[in-house]
Amino acid sequence: MGTKNNPGAFDCYANAKPDEPMFILLARDAKAPSVVREWARMYRAQYAGDWTPERQRKYYEAVDCADAMQAWAREPKRDLQITLPTKAIKSAIATGMKELVRSILLSATQFEWSLQGMGMLRLHMGNNTRLHIWDSRFRAPGASMIHDHLQWGLHSTIVAGELINRRYAEGSTGSPYMARTLKPGYGYFWKDDARRVYLEPLKLERYVEGESYRQEPSEIHETDAYDGTVTLMSKTPTDDESATVFWPVGTEWGSAEPKKATPEQVSAIVANALATWF
Repeated sequence: MGTKNNPGAFDCYANAKPDEPMFILLARDAKAPSVVREWARMYRAQYAGDWTPERQRKYYEAVDCADAMQAWAREPKRDLQITLPTKAIKSAIATGMKELVRSILLSATQFEWSLQGMGMLRLHMGNNTRLHIWDSRFRAPGASMIHDHLQWGLHSTIVAGELINRRYAEGSTGSPYMARTLKPGYGYFWKDDARRVYLEPLKLERYVEGESYRQEPSEIHETDAYDGTVTLMSKTPTDDESATVFWPVGTEWGSAEPKKATPEQVSAIVANALATWF
């Protein structure tokens, strides 16, 4: 994400040719964030079959820029400019968040948790926010791990532990998978018939304590984490209550439908998280 004082890696002004026309959007323009997000959506669609690491970085810089524009427009502006120690602030926020989560985990049995079939204990915290604790011991047999989130986009922060994320590009090349769209959550149901698709794995992403990542609703991905890893996820709902799941051709699809977690499951998963990462 670029500013006048700190141009981004893909800054258009710096990269423009001497006689090349350009149009620059500023955060003070109320329409700027939505225009930048629409550009990012079209850019990703344009290169879906050739989603190189550099194009990924360009795409996410645009998405981050749109978010920063929106945040800037909401803040009261002052003439005095202060340089803040960004890394120190982020570290302090991460430390405070971890301590808050620790207090929740120490009283975990007082809350109602659900266990999602991908091996993830979930606590709904309101305002489209969930606390997740990952534990592969509780993964449903054959659960489909590759999916999208057509029903919402997400922003996830690793509170403790380490998480691995891999995105996939759907196209005419890659490995063959079966795909099917469903209404996710409790009492899921199918919305269409299974179809064959081809998925190309993109660069493996690793995130550790204090780091964050985001997923757009249409992005296909596979997420896993070291047992005991804790993440805090916020989601931005869309109007499409759907998700697509993918599984290798020649195998059976396994449901990851969430269920109410038992006190024994909660205690076992939380105890491992506290012992491993806190």
